[in-house]
Amino acid sequence: MDKARCSNLQTKLKNEALAMLALTGHEKSVTEYQQAIRLVGKACGIPLSDTEEHLKLIDAAKDEVRRKNSGEIISESVIPENLIPNWMPVDVHETAMALFEATLHLELYEERCALYSMANALLETQSFEDWLVNIAGGGTPGQEPLT
Repeated sequence: MDKARCSNLQTKLKNEALAMLALTGHEKSVTEYQQAIRLVGKACGIPLSDTEEHLKLIDAAKDEVRRKNSGEIISESVIPENLIPNWMPVDVHETAMALFEATLHLELYEERCALYSMANALLETQSFEDWLVNIAGGGTPGQEPLT
């Protein structure tokens, strides 16, 4: 797995973590994403400084969520608004496959399990199964589920 693809994977995971913070307002919702970003960096040999940039932005967003939850008014969010919509199913598939591929470069069982868990979380949170069922029933991407 090349470093450019791994870096893109880290960016996707960071963006999804930011979206989860915006949607849930709960900082614990992104712990798994942060761990996955670290592991992808380790698996692909991405410099720690590059990985840390993603984690710093997530930490800033977590701090923002804490401040919002305590009643502080935030005038300018570190979380871009355009991150909120669900991914397209092809994005979910590509990301899950990239996570599985990254596991091949990790030696520890626990680390491989963590990336597997992250892939499953993405498949669940992005309604991938609903999309597959819809397509199997003759629907098209973006269409309401067929009944």
